[in-house]
Amino acid sequence: MSRPFLLFFRDALDKGLLLVLGTIVAIFLSNSDSASIYNAIIHADLEIKYISKIISIPAHLVVNDILMSIFFLVVGIEIKKEMVSGHLASRSQRILPILCAVFGVITPLIIYITLNHKIPGNVVGWAIPTATDIAFTVAVMSMFSSKIPQSIRIFVTALAIIDDLIAVIAIAIFYTETINLVCIIGIILCIAILWILNKMFVENLKAYIFIGIIMLILFHFSGIHTTVSGVILGFCIPMHSAERLAKSIQKFVAYFIMPIFAFFNSGISLNSFELNSLANPVISGVFLGLFFGKQIGIFGSFFLLVKSKIASMPNQSTFTDAYIASILCGIGFTMSLFVASLAFDQNSLELVEAKAGIIIGSIASCLYGALLLRIRHSNN
Repeated sequence: MSRPFLLFFRDALDKGLLLVLGTIVAIFLSNSDSASIYNAIIHADLEIKYISKIISIPAHLVVNDILMSIFFLVVGIEIKKEMVSGHLASRSQRILPILCAVFGVITPLIIYITLNHKIPGNVVGWAIPTATDIAFTVAVMSMFSSKIPQSIRIFVTALAIIDDLIAVIAIAIFYTETINLVCIIGIILCIAILWILNKMFVENLKAYIFIGIIMLILFHFSGIHTTVSGVILGFCIPMHSAERLAKSIQKFVAYFIMPIFAFFNSGISLNSFELNSLANPVISGVFLGLFFGKQIGIFGSFFLLVKSKIASMPNQSTFTDAYIASILCGIGFTMSLFVASLAFDQNSLELVEAKAGIIIGSIASCLYGALLLRIRHSNN
């Protein structure tokens, strides 16, 4: 089972580097003379000619709704694969990453709400520091793969996948303003059809994708974010066909969708940013939630579960390995930015502050984790 993971980690290195590049370009353009060009790009409308009509779609909606639905389709397939035949297939395999993921969500949530509960408009961002960016986290571990036991890398991958599932549930429940019951009925019918196709062992991907597109449109008008449709579709496709689909679109997701998403959502102006800005409740809530909340929640629960013998220590690993892994889980970049874009208005100051907190918290987690890995390696 080591070969697929080695390939996965090697590929993640490229994903992480492209994500970093997309982020750097966005921040550079936002703080240069080309800021107006950057803003024009991310707020542009894409025009599609259909028969004699021209349909105008905001580029930001295409990236955050349509392209990210494809990203979440891959997430759904990965979750299903791990639950069916991977590292979440049995109760003993699930208990440690599931409970660590849950506490890794609860602790940052508590930190954020503690700092923002007096400002009702800020509280809606509670889910921003709870997410782990699987691509970035795995990419950093790829750079230090010889210094991290494979069992810990597998644990972090499983934890990040569960983290993604929690984020999807949060999006579906807490980031939905109004519900269109007619569309909900349509979505239920789509899910029923997908379930029937699965039970009939239909492996024609075109049938699933066609229903999935209809479901995505229904989700868009239902009030629930469209990305939920991607996860549902990933769960409904038969495992063999799902793996084939994931393999065919994985590079498109890694090398196009994720860097484009980073480019569209990372641009923040640093002109008015000062050191005392860290005291801002949104920035500090997100930063402290990612950097301290993640490591406290994940490592604290890991330590208690192993010491109490509720779960066993991953093979050939130590508590030091687990602690470093918990720090790296504070890299919340992609998922955190996505949740922030749902929590706050696109042109709001709060969204800019949330992005600043995400970038600072993710960089701090990355650098601190890398530093401990280097120290640990030099001592061995």
